Amino acid sequence: MLPNEFDKLISPLMRGAYLFYGPEEYLKQYYKKKLKKTLIGDESLEGFNYSLLSDLSELASQIDILPVMNDRRLVEITDIKFSKLSQDALSELCELCARAASQETVLLFYTRGDEFSGEKYSGSGGQRSKEYFKKLSQAINTVEFAKQTPARLSAWLGKHFAANHVFASPETCAEMVERCGTDMNTLANETEKLCAY
Repeated sequence: MLPNEFDKLISPLMRGAYLFYGPEEYLKQYYKKKLKKTLIGDESLEGFNYSLLSDLSELASQIDILPVMNDRRLVEITDIKFSKLSQDALSELCELCARAASQETVLLFYTRGDEFSGEKYSGSGGQRSKEYFKKLSQAINTVEFAKQTPARLSAWLGKHFAANHVFASPETCAEMVERCGTDMNTLANETEKLCAY
């Protein structure tokens, strides 16, 4: 699914497991923060209703923990190299994700960089990686964060400037994308500098 489709799913009562992949880190961070804020709400409850894991050994126990004074918990799992998992570990992971769909815990698998590209793993692994992604996508809702086109970035910059009460013409925004590149973090930083100036 695309980020705008995922955005429509975000609610305090959502369920399931989600995999964020793709090269656009700015959008991944944006939607992760939005998901966390929606599910957890009150920051004082974060210690009870949010967990950050960097390996899968604790995942099974985390799924069964009930939320405290809230409808849902969020478990974020980062830096998992899916192609390094054995077939058994992958099957177990898929079963856990299917189980999460009926629990009060939402799982978010967050990959950095461009670990997956469509149905291909960008590293070595070939056919095995394709099969892994296909199997994962049957158990996990995948959300692809692709690089944005220059036209979309120009429109986004215009909105970003307007939110800071600064007018920037479409031509200026297009020129900025041409000069600064298509990385949204870089563009956001440059926009903030210009707005502050």
